[in-house]
Amino acid sequence: MDAWRALFGRLTLGRRRRAKRSRLRIALLTLALLFLIPEGLVIGFPFWSKPASADVIIVLGANVDARGPKPFYRARLDEAVRLYEAGYAPVIITTGGQGPTEPISEGIAGRDYLIARGVPPEAIVAETSSTSTLENLIHARRIMAERGDATAIIVSNRFHLFRAMLLARFTEVEASYAGVFVGEYWPEEIVGHLREVPAIYFNALRGLWRLYDAG
Repeated sequence: MDAWRALFGRLTLGRRRRAKRSRLRIALLTLALLFLIPEGLVIGFPFWSKPASADVIIVLGANVDARGPKPFYRARLDEAVRLYEAGYAPVIITTGGQGPTEPISEGIAGRDYLIARGVPPEAIVAETSSTSTLENLIHARRIMAERGDATAIIVSNRFHLFRAMLLARFTEVEASYAGVFVGEYWPEEIVGHLREVPAIYFNALRGLWRLYDAG
């Protein structure tokens, strides 16, 4: 009898271990898919999304220092100049407030950079109070409504563009998209691509909370 109990115990233990390993594999596969699917969209979206003629160009803010826009923001602004000069839109909205380590707001720094690049001051509107991509778009949408604008081209780094599209839909900004890649800072670009997936989930939770809070 003791031998049968020992055999039954070993069989039961074996089944439990196999079930535990199976649950672990399923959990790991689920986590991998939750990362890989949105990461694929982050990488792919900029390549099938093209800018179209619009009322305004929205440049999403990025870091500035005492010398003005830093490389990622500068690349976005340069793309906005290219689109403006090519006749895609007659107005550029620069976005971003002043961070704790920034000497000036991102919106003002972007405006000054565009003026130095030859864009007429009357063709630029600086938004200076936002602290996130979501707020960039909320305040840009308000500016568009005040001006009577209906459509936009949103400019950002390629890794940022898919999340910008999701937030644009959430904030009801009708837009097409233009992405930039700063080759000399490719390690930072790779980090940006990897960081976007958790940022997408964070923004989804934040958006749901806003809807819940508003309701």
